[in-house]
Amino acid sequence: MEYFEYKVMPAPRRGTRVKGAKGPTGRFASAMETTLNELATDGWEYIRAESLPADERHGITMRKVETYQNVLVFRRLADAANTEPDVTALLEDQSETEMDLFDEINDDFPEDEYETTDIGTPVDDDDEDVEDAKN
Repeated sequence: MEYFEYKVMPAPRRGTRVKGAKGPTGRFASAMETTLNELATDGWEYIRAESLPADERHGITMRKVETYQNVLVFRRLADAANTEPDVTALLEDQSETEMDLFDEINDDFPEDEYETTDIGTPVDDDDEDVEDAKN
């Protein structure tokens, strides 16, 4: 099974001056192209740009204002040896942790001071109601 790792970074806010880029839109496109090519050399595949809401506080009163942040989303194949979950190791760690927890709880409580008795198997209450209705 393929596993991916993702990278999210802020989108460029202003363009860079490059020979041949005309106007603000050309400079912005050049900045985007540079960003995409730099990450592509590291194996990152461009997925999409997102504009997501974010709550920020502004001013002296720290009033909450909703703004939108533009981010670029990339992904690449993750190293399968490092990302594939080892279920048996997770279960072993969990059971050891649970046992440690129960040992600590048992250490905090004194031995049983009261005698316990087994009162037998539970009786289904529905069967008794049916018999009472017949009588």
